[in-house]
Amino acid sequence: MWSALLSVDPPPESTSVRLAVVVATTVVASPHLTRPFRRFSRWLVVVGSVSLVVLGATTPTGAAIGVLCGTISAALVHLVVGTAAGMPSLRDVADALDDLGVEAGALHESARQVPGVFAAETNDPDGRPLLVRVYGRDAWGTQLLATGWRSIWYRESPAPTLTRLQQAEHQAFVALLAERAGVPVDHVVSAGVDAGDDALVVLRRPDTPLPGPDDRPVRHEVLVGVWDTVLGLHEAGIAHGDLAPGRFHLEGSRAVLGGFEHAVVSPTGDQRRCDQAQLLVTSVLLGGIDETMAMAGQRLGSEGLATLVPYLQVPALGRSLRDEVRAAGVDLDDVRAAAAAAAGIDEPAPAQLRRVSRSALIQAVLLSAGAYLLISSLSGIDFAQVWEEVQDAVWALLAVALVLGQSPRFAQAESTRGACPRTVAYGPLVLLQFAITFINLVLPSTAARVATNVRFFQRQGIPAASAMSIGVIDSFGGFVAQVLILAAALLFGEVALSAPPDSDVGEGNLLTLLVVLAAELLLAATLAVVLEALHTRVPLGTLLVVNVCVSLFAGLMPVPGGIGVTEGALIFGLTAAGVDEATAFAATMCYRLITFYMPPLWGAGVFRRMERSGLL
Repeated sequence: MWSALLSVDPPPESTSVRLAVVVATTVVASPHLTRPFRRFSRWLVVVGSVSLVVLGATTPTGAAIGVLCGTISAALVHLVVGTAAGMPSLRDVADALDDLGVEAGALHESARQVPGVFAAETNDPDGRPLLVRVYGRDAWGTQLLATGWRSIWYRESPAPTLTRLQQAEHQAFVALLAERAGVPVDHVVSAGVDAGDDALVVLRRPDTPLPGPDDRPVRHEVLVGVWDTVLGLHEAGIAHGDLAPGRFHLEGSRAVLGGFEHAVVSPTGDQRRCDQAQLLVTSVLLGGIDETMAMAGQRLGSEGLATLVPYLQVPALGRSLRDEVRAAGVDLDDVRAAAAAAAGIDEPAPAQLRRVSRSALIQAVLLSAGAYLLISSLSGIDFAQVWEEVQDAVWALLAVALVLGQSPRFAQAESTRGACPRTVAYGPLVLLQFAITFINLVLPSTAARVATNVRFFQRQGIPAASAMSIGVIDSFGGFVAQVLILAAALLFGEVALSAPPDSDVGEGNLLTLLVVLAAELLLAATLAVVLEALHTRVPLGTLLVVNVCVSLFAGLMPVPGGIGVTEGALIFGLTAAGVDEATAFAATMCYRLITFYMPPLWGAGVFRRMERSGLL
């Protein structure tokens, strides 16, 4: 970048770094400058862009990209650290109130600030408190970012508003709608736009907030008022979206609700139940679990409370309520258990409110890694050379590999029989393994194996629980055997095929492990024969480790049979073992054709035969 700034030669790259730096500087400083200097900076950018193009220091496209890069950089700076325009001065707020015709006293900043919105407090001529919410230049960006994040992360999220004025209008509209329905909410005094294009909402609210953490639990009448207000809001067809103790103020025995930034009109079932969950947690913070559950049983009934229990989780809570729950040390698991007990039900699984989970993120990372392996493995391959490798292959050895590649099914059948608590005929178990090759095309390998095993053993008269355990033990035994192979290879440089003398592994489980090891050896031998047919020789131990690593990696992928992922990982592993890329690609395709893509041809016939004979 420094060389590009000092160079007087024609640009080595399309982007004008000089222009990007000037644009980033002027745009970052723009909110802090007076209007004449802002206009001057814009003209400076325009004239500078034309001059750089005329002098040959950049191209028109380079100038446009430079302006774009500078603008994006400045926008990121504003997003991270904010701007003066996002935090108007109290004098600016006072001028805006004068423009709206609102008489008010001295202003001071509100103790509770929401990101993107500036809140100030004052009093009207009668001494009643007023809350002024100012939606500045940063408000829309903050709201859009938060809404976009919730849209990605959660299943339910509000649609983003288009302008600052719409944000102010939305809050005023929802508050007026609730007030017309008789719900005690902040009274809308005025709303509009000031000379700086900032949107304002002026609200009148009681001056008594709910008691803080040090003064809780609250009186029973206060808790009743909170429930009356929120349930009345729901009857009016409105969900608040961010209920918390700080949203309420007291006016006598009434709990007056405010803060409708995230409110939704005509909410969905999930949004309404999330609101009720927030009400329940807020009630716990104010009055404790016991009184809250008694109140919930009276106001919601057993059925209503039962439908609410799955939503008592962190994703259902608003930001301010999450902070208060964390500060108070309230365990939502305890609240959920108490609510289930009060409703007279077993504690259900939490509702799926998130689109993205940790497991989904891990799978996405693994899929990206698999795609990278596959693409990088294919990028340097000469496919003409691959075709020559296939043409020069020893076809008799490939035929041997085709036969040898089916032998692991016989070992896997013995492994499954070792995991079975009853004696089962060996022949049907062999048919089962070939039937699984057909199922593997439409389901991930482990799921296909377990599901088909359960169905098969149920047909053999084994209870469902035992049938499930057979498949799980079989799959787990395969995993343990693969881990043992890797551990032996890493620690000793060789593969040990016997259990330690002092091991307390049961006879059936030991047999399962040994048979699985035999199946892995047969698969590695098949790959060795394929490579031999392509005039390449790799040690069997190396191929065994490569095969096991690929199998473990592909098993983590939510892809049926590891299609694509397994091929990429095998090419990568063989290349790392010293095989040239063209031969590795040809060997991988032949090996996968023999062990995965061709067996379903006869596996489909076996599957239909087992269905007709009542084995599946």
